[in-house]
Amino acid sequence: VVDAGDVQIGAWDSAKRTFTANTDANAGGSAVRVTAHLSEARGNKLTMFFGSVLGTDSLELAARAVAGRGGPPCVLALDPALQPAMNVSNSIFEAVQCGIQVNSKGSPSFAADSKSTVTATDICVGGSSNTGAGVTPTPREYCIGKADPLLGLAGPPHDVCDHNWASYKKKTVTLDPGVYCGGLSITNGSDITLNEGTYVIKDGAFVVNGSRISGTGVTIFLTGVNSVMSVKTDAELDLVASTAGDLKGMLIFQDRAFGGDHSLAGKATANLHGVIYLPNGILYSNSDNEITPDNSCTVIIAKGMSFSGASSVKIDLSSKDCRRSLAGPYGRGVVLLD
Repeated sequence: VVDAGDVQIGAWDSAKRTFTANTDANAGGSAVRVTAHLSEARGNKLTMFFGSVLGTDSLELAARAVAGRGGPPCVLALDPALQPAMNVSNSIFEAVQCGIQVNSKGSPSFAADSKSTVTATDICVGGSSNTGAGVTPTPREYCIGKADPLLGLAGPPHDVCDHNWASYKKKTVTLDPGVYCGGLSITNGSDITLNEGTYVIKDGAFVVNGSRISGTGVTIFLTGVNSVMSVKTDAELDLVASTAGDLKGMLIFQDRAFGGDHSLAGKATANLHGVIYLPNGILYSNSDNEITPDNSCTVIIAKGMSFSGASSVKIDLSSKDCRRSLAGPYGRGVVLLD
């Protein structure tokens, strides 16, 4: 039996795994704790048939659970062997109302120098950490690794090539979804708009150099040999993931059968909204790059990642509209916390 007083609104501290109830019953909060009772006072005591032998004929029991905003970490470095699997140097990395998980068991598995700022609701690493004072909260070390939350997600079909060795220099054009075999290169001051849909970059790199590319409702799927993302000098990316279909919320998705290094370099500006999923790839950002704008609805999952040279990443999944737009378990805004 649950009475009104058994339902408490409050705050959940993910690092300490503690719930603090509000003193004001009318105040809002980020979590709710519910306690259910079996007791004589509630009229539902647990009767013990042989309890009289022990001097009692019933027991009073209670069960408690906490639910609230949450879900998988919004930043996840998957590889348990990389050392470090996440490195932040002279950069800013902010994760609002979501956590950072580094599965590496290395020493260190997570590193952030004294010139960096890293904030999240929780930072959990599989090995040791080497961080400066700008990291909040203090990383929890030797945590159990987390599985890839998108492991069951399948990529799109890509057997037939719609375009071969597509290259745009000093062009202003609009592209349609399809399979781009041999890669897609956008350079020399081009301004490219992507129509809504899925763009498969097969057996070649996705290159943006000194150009702009924009699109809403798009997914970029990388598959095949050398199919990596290479964003270079003064590039500008303004991309928002699809909000429907099998690849809902997926912005950049690399085929699990392939890997490689994905780079954003040379004062690139990226306004990226959606899941960046590179399960066997390493993401590098350097040279004064901005990967996400303030409060972006973004998730980063990669084999490993490195941010240096005044890079900036700012993620915020607190909006219910954001959660609804993301893939798989990230679309669930409320989860069981304890």
